Amino acid sequence: MIRYNDFYFGNLLEKFHSLNIYDDSMIILVSDHGQGFMEHGFNSHGGIVYEEQIRIPLLVKFPKNKYAGRIIETPVQIIDIMPTILETIGIKYNGEIDGKSLFDIINGSSESRIIFCENKQRPNSIWSASIRIGKWKWLKVVFEQESKFNLSPKGLKKWLFEKIYKLKCQFKNDNVYDLKEDPDEKSPNKFTKLNNLPDFPNILNNILLALEKRADKIKYEKIGEEKIDSELENHLRGMGYID
Repeated sequence: MIRYNDFYFGNLLEKFHSLNIYDDSMIILVSDHGQGFMEHGFNSHGGIVYEEQIRIPLLVKFPKNKYAGRIIETPVQIIDIMPTILETIGIKYNGEIDGKSLFDIINGSSESRIIFCENKQRPNSIWSASIRIGKWKWLKVVFEQESKFNLSPKGLKKWLFEKIYKLKCQFKNDNVYDLKEDPDEKSPNKFTKLNNLPDFPNILNNILLALEKRADKIKYEKIGEEKIDSELENHLRGMGYID
């Protein structure tokens, strides 16, 4: 996958050069998610929002190669890309927008942003959310319900996973990590006893309330089922998007 993307992204850059538009272009390389390799029991993506699931590359080439070589350590979010593009091309947007332009950080601001992540793939799957402010990350995990043991392969797999996960990851409803001291999130709540922490539960509650208000304004339309061929179905199943 890495080689595949590198090859075609290289072709795209070559095309930009051949059209003589590279210098004036703003080019952004970003991923939609990370990937677990059993760091916390997931050999996939879309699980609990640990860093290996949500930490992604973000490479930005500004027009005229402005800021070339600059490395920003401050965590930001994908939703910050849109307002950054708008500010780069000089478009003022007066509507409601979630993200925040990256220019204050690029220009030297050291203010820590609130980084929010949430995941729940299916109605009966695990719900998890995290709030990160600076080096602190609060991770909340909720199992929808305690799975009952049954002899089907799928049922056995889910039951075993929940049992093993709770033992291996010192499961609690919520854990706090110091990502400076514990970047791999192996020691929940170990570095927090002598520190004044942000009010993470209240911050999460305010974010979820704001999202609910936003969702109430959205008009939904019912759509019919879309039939897919077996090749596409196998492809989606191989990537973990369907069971």
